[in-house]
Amino acid sequence: MGDIIGVSAQTISGYENGAIIPGPEVLLSYAEVFQVDSNYLLEGIEESSEADTLSLRKNEKELILAFRRCPNWKKNAVLSLILDRYYEIDKK
Repeated sequence: MGDIIGVSAQTISGYENGAIIPGPEVLLSYAEVFQVDSNYLLEGIEESSEADTLSLRKNEKELILAFRRCPNWKKNAVLSLILDRYYEIDKK
């Protein structure tokens, strides 16, 4: 991999163990090699996420993106609370 993006094997090892943080040029090289958007490497968010294609307010997009970053147990808890409240209101 180092040969492909132009860094040494020692540097790659540093990235892998967290001793070195890759700079923007390296991240762009990785994105090009793996054919993904650089945001995907930084945040795990694909370039054309659902939040971008819907007509949402800024705070709604922020909620969706924060939700996506949560571990599954937190997602399940949030969904449970929202759905319980929704069906409670719907029954009235």
